[in-house]
Amino acid sequence: MANTKDAYVKWKEQGLLDAKLKIISNNYSYKEARGLIYNLLGVSEATWEKLKKRHEEIRFTIAEAKKLHEQLLLVSITRRAEGEYYEDTQTIIEVN
Repeated sequence: MANTKDAYVKWKEQGLLDAKLKIISNNYSYKEARGLIYNLLGVSEATWEKLKKRHEEIRFTIAEAKKLHEQLLLVSITRRAEGEYYEDTQTIIEVN
């Protein structure tokens, strides 16, 4: 029977694990769409769920990213309560 390696083990062997964990952290902390995370990691949803169950390092990265997301929300709420606001303006220029 062939010895199959999951994506985590392959990433580790190829030296890509840190980069993949950074992608997970960045996208979880800003609550990006899960489909985007799967796409960036190059795995299916089913594979992603298996990786989360099997590897503590992935679960830890997700937990830390969620904590960061909560902290960013608290900072944003506090700033808003203190009267600070952010205004974003976009200009679209059409060239004929």
